[in-house]
Amino acid sequence: MLRQLAARLSGHLTWATSFGSRAPLPAQWHQSPRMEPAVSTIDIRHAHSMPHAKARKAVEDVAKKLADRFDMAWHWDADTLHFTRSGVDGHIALAPKQLHVTAKLGFLLSAMKGPIEGEIRRVLDERFG
Repeated sequence: MLRQLAARLSGHLTWATSFGSRAPLPAQWHQSPRMEPAVSTIDIRHAHSMPHAKARKAVEDVAKKLADRFDMAWHWDADTLHFTRSGVDGHIALAPKQLHVTAKLGFLLSAMKGPIEGEIRRVLDERFG
């Protein structure tokens, strides 16, 4: 009986050790899962009735305040104000009757998306009605 048990175990051990040499694991089992950074986006459209020059000045005033308060860099490219800082990348596109604010928030700031979006809407309402 002991020989039969040893023979069975020997067969299992042989199969287990030779399995890897005869049938390698699929490639996806060897690769770690691809981890993409969590990114949250803000996309706000806000109507306005200001003349173009006045609306552009108001957008720039907001950008200056953000730059002072949050160490944010910004620049104009035609009628689009681009802003960036660690964890935030976005722009404000100025159209004749509408502003379009978009921003990508990095991992840490994505947890604060709701309050950030609420503050943007509050400022837009305050400045552009």
